[in-house]
Amino acid sequence: MRGLWGWFQYYLETENERQYLISSIAQDTPIDGSATFTQESMAIAGHLPYRTLIKEQNGMVITIAGYPYWDDRPLQQEILNILANDIQRNGIQALSKLTGSFVLSILDSVKKEAFFAVDRYGTYSLCYTVVKDSLIFGPTPAEIAMHPIVNPEIENQSIYNYLYFNMIPAPETIYKGIYRLPPGQVLYYRQGKTEIQPYWHYQFKEHESLPSQSDLGKTLQIILKKAVDKFVREENSVGAFLSGGTDSSTVAGFLGEVTGQPARTYSIGFAADGYDETNYARIAARHFNTDHHEYYVTAQDIVTTIPKIAHIYGQPFGNSSVVPTYFCAKLAKEDDVSYLLGGDGGDELFGGNSRYAKQWLFSLYGKIPKTLKDTILEPITQISLAQKIPGFSKVGSYIEQAKMPMPDRLESYNSLNRIGIENIFSKDFLSSINPDAPLQQLRSLYDGVSAQQSINRMLGLDLRITIADNDLPKVIGMCNAAGIDVGFPMLDEELGDFAACLPAHLKVKRTHLRYFYKEALRGFLPDEIIAKKKHGFGLPFGIWLKEYQPLHTLVSDSLANFRDLKIIQPSIIDNLIGIRLKEHAAYYGDLVWVLVILVQWMQYYETKIINKRKQIKEKLLTLKEKTSYSL
Repeated sequence: MRGLWGWFQYYLETENERQYLISSIAQDTPIDGSATFTQESMAIAGHLPYRTLIKEQNGMVITIAGYPYWDDRPLQQEILNILANDIQRNGIQALSKLTGSFVLSILDSVKKEAFFAVDRYGTYSLCYTVVKDSLIFGPTPAEIAMHPIVNPEIENQSIYNYLYFNMIPAPETIYKGIYRLPPGQVLYYRQGKTEIQPYWHYQFKEHESLPSQSDLGKTLQIILKKAVDKFVREENSVGAFLSGGTDSSTVAGFLGEVTGQPARTYSIGFAADGYDETNYARIAARHFNTDHHEYYVTAQDIVTTIPKIAHIYGQPFGNSSVVPTYFCAKLAKEDDVSYLLGGDGGDELFGGNSRYAKQWLFSLYGKIPKTLKDTILEPITQISLAQKIPGFSKVGSYIEQAKMPMPDRLESYNSLNRIGIENIFSKDFLSSINPDAPLQQLRSLYDGVSAQQSINRMLGLDLRITIADNDLPKVIGMCNAAGIDVGFPMLDEELGDFAACLPAHLKVKRTHLRYFYKEALRGFLPDEIIAKKKHGFGLPFGIWLKEYQPLHTLVSDSLANFRDLKIIQPSIIDNLIGIRLKEHAAYYGDLVWVLVILVQWMQYYETKIINKRKQIKEKLLTLKEKTSYSL
């Protein structure tokens, strides 16, 4: 994965030892394609030299990877000293000048202190741990788990969080004591201890005095074009994901404008009803006259790809759309594209997810007089005869959900809640975890959003949980697996600041998602794209699991290994791939996918990671003995 990895205050005597270790702990990143710096007590490496700046001065090593901007200018080598000095003088306030996508490291061997920061939206990742006063870091937990001083131990709570969210939200990782730095935050390391502080958070401005909606629309188009233009670089051959959705179509359209030539666009299709959106991608491609390419993912593609991608994130990651994302990135790579643009982030800035409209409908219940609810509406839902009336159960479900506080209501369809954790997990596993922890984390994040409007609070929550912890890792990881870089124009800071000032009712107008955005882009985007409902690169995994025997065999064989792990009850495995899959293949297929990825990752951990750790220790010992012998 892209980013920085290495260690601080961990001593190796020879350069041979340091070079061997820094290359060995890198996960699927060849060291000859990286920038490195090593000293007796530290080592740091960055993925690809042209994206990594390293400077050493007076015992201080400053490293930044990515596409950072300093005072709205691309950050160059000569500015690194200014940046480091500014941080030393002004602390995290200095980071207000630093934008773009990046991970920053300052290692001070004189003071024996370290400083790290990741960008505002989390497009770069940093994981870390401290062992015996040594700081070990990397873009995923895998680089850290490989280090000989670390003894990785899988955390049961993280397994539960993974199955709840389909990923593991920061700051936790799959390993006990290994953490991931949340977006917009810094890590201080002093005297063997770490301290985390936010240097930025998304701030909604709900009471701004704004121009007319027409003028705002013109401003939006200007900012969007500038955002795409920032990602077009001389050293890269640029293309764009094109799902046929609002954001990918926007990016593709402006990419053609800023380059002055047809944008190179890439899309994925499925031979499955309700999943294939290539028709919309073709509409956008024709409208913007792009150089368009498509690939149709098959069930066999899933069979061959699962073992290859399950380990990419250094921990379990259960978003099933990694598969179409991977094949889309692979298609672009084969077309000699080196840099892809994704549309991720637009829905979370401008209100495009269907759950936002649903919550507006639920909010209407709160406007009904309490007396009417207490004396008529709620009691009638408890009458058994009323429940037999066709459609009445939906009324009762609506009232039950409407009564739930936010953000708890958002999790009412979570598969663990619907099935019941007592029906899924073993008693021993449940006794080792806190089942309320995921919801407690959601509540904390929701309450921490600086907004009063419920729509904005959901957007703020999703910028963290949906974007930083889910969508961005999904796209970045699969592009990394395909050998291609990726950027996200919709997460440009100026665009984010613009969206923060928009009134909530312009983002979601009753049940009309992205109302302002779509009106502002009317005439630029095709009418069919503006009218369509959100979909994206969804995967018909559950459908194909029923129909394609090799996939069913892979899944059955994988889940059979769960019986020995004593995490879930054996009966739930047969239940999921039997009765429940027949009831609702798409819904329960997602849970099956998440379980399969967990098993595949654990098998990788038990074979590759444990064995490689052993090899690294033995090789370091050999190198140390050779050094002693030569002396």
